[in-house]
Amino acid sequence: MLQNDYSVQVAQRNANQIELSDTKVLEVIAELRAAPSEDYISKICLVGLCVGSRISEIVLVSSYEETENPNYIKVIGVSKERKQKIDENGQVVESDHKREFVKPIIMLKSDELIDIVVDLRERLEQKYGWDLGEGEGNIKVDAKKVTATVDTAANTRIRKIFGPTFVFHYTRAIYAQMAFVQFGPPGMSQTYFIPKCLDIKKIYWLPLSYQTFAIRRKLKEDDLT
Repeated sequence: MLQNDYSVQVAQRNANQIELSDTKVLEVIAELRAAPSEDYISKICLVGLCVGSRISEIVLVSSYEETENPNYIKVIGVSKERKQKIDENGQVVESDHKREFVKPIIMLKSDELIDIVVDLRERLEQKYGWDLGEGEGNIKVDAKKVTATVDTAANTRIRKIFGPTFVFHYTRAIYAQMAFVQFGPPGMSQTYFIPKCLDIKKIYWLPLSYQTFAIRRKLKEDDLT
């Protein structure tokens, strides 16, 4: 019943989608890309728009690796990871396995995006003494802590860029729409493409929550290469 109620709310909200042009999103990405390296909040917002990762994933949880195609990136580990699995005897056991998936990148190449993530993590380690895996800090910290520390600033930056009704979480939906416009195969629906792009469960109503935005395409195919 809760899922049905939520799906109705999402459908009603999507009846009045927020429209953004692809050029506007790319201009914002270019602006964030040009920000000084020490402005790690801008870099967090940049990664969010380019690959759709959550704050906790950008700062701590996910590992990013290059693929054969520099327009795609391999992501290892997500914040909403299932920590349990069923063994061959039907028993629930803890699992250390991290989800892995490959997703497209908006505007950047994989090597640059990885460098940005490493740099912003190093700066956060130096600032807070956290251990984020880059060797600059030694304080163990969890995803909840890192998100709470930078969430307000990231939301403020997104609102400054896009408008007062926006929050950082909207970067996932904007990314998903941009990825569909640029990388979606002909004949494939958004509802099928978005779960593959964001690695979310293929529940029929969940992908709809990432269709809040409508990307108006202004660029031609050749302009995106």
